[in-house]
Amino acid sequence: MKKIAWTYAVALVIFAAFARQTLQTLKTLFPPVFICISPWIVFALVLLALLTVLFKKSWASPLVAAAVFSFLIVLLLLVSIKKPEERMHLFIYGFLGFIFAFDDFREKRPEAFIRACVFCFFVAIIDEAFQYILPSRIGDLRDIGFGTTGGVWGATVALLLSSTIRGKR
Repeated sequence: MKKIAWTYAVALVIFAAFARQTLQTLKTLFPPVFICISPWIVFALVLLALLTVLFKKSWASPLVAAAVFSFLIVLLLLVSIKKPEERMHLFIYGFLGFIFAFDDFREKRPEAFIRACVFCFFVAIIDEAFQYILPSRIGDLRDIGFGTTGGVWGATVALLLSSTIRGKR
């Protein structure tokens, strides 16, 4: 699984070179409403999946509290971020945090959460540094924060999901 996470991280950084053009193409293919609402659809689907898992756990668990807190932070960011392309950082890096952490959690490695968060943070730094040197892109410190927050969110979902899977064994 780690190979997948590293491959995804490299692809994410390389994709930065032409992400703006891809977004412009999507804006011509789909109505503006679709571009604005798609992050909300993804958020709702992940939330529904997580609620399904949460109903099988004790609500007093610190893990559930962490999951609810991370969803509230992501919800707050979704509301406050006006540009859809900036919202996508939460999901792109959320997936990265999830795939990086999931295998470690299944093997009961407690440091997996921290490693996934640090990994997402460094990938976000490399991504923005790469964008800074590209003539058509701008590296932004806020995007590092959005990416790291997404990575934490994904790692939290992985932690919750893997603990539920482990509990069934």
